[in-house]
Amino acid sequence: MTRYLDATISALVYDLGEIYSGPPTGTAVNYNDIVRFVMDQLNRMPSFLGFAVRAVTMFFGAVRLPVEFSFFHQRDPLRRRSQIESWMRSKILPCQEFIKLYASLTVLALNSRPACAVL
Repeated sequence: MTRYLDATISALVYDLGEIYSGPPTGTAVNYNDIVRFVMDQLNRMPSFLGFAVRAVTMFFGAVRLPVEFSFFHQRDPLRRRSQIESWMRSKILPCQEFIKLYASLTVLALNSRPACAVL
């Protein structure tokens, strides 16, 4: 279960990193530090809140399984991005808030990288 959850979080953070990091550079960007930051923040949450976020993350990773026969982290980036965008625009508030949580943590970590520091 932990590997599935870690893979889902990693794929989600990588996709959000691509969305919020600016124009594509043409080279593969490594977001492992961002993934570690997000996972650290989830581990720091109170247990009741961390449990709920992890449960929704597992649901998010498997929600399209009956339709696409694959988990979120196993899909190609375009299909993953489509799911992220549909949750961003969802009329169901918890879906929007779920993406906002991960997007906020990702953007915070992206802008905290040394290359982004303002002098």
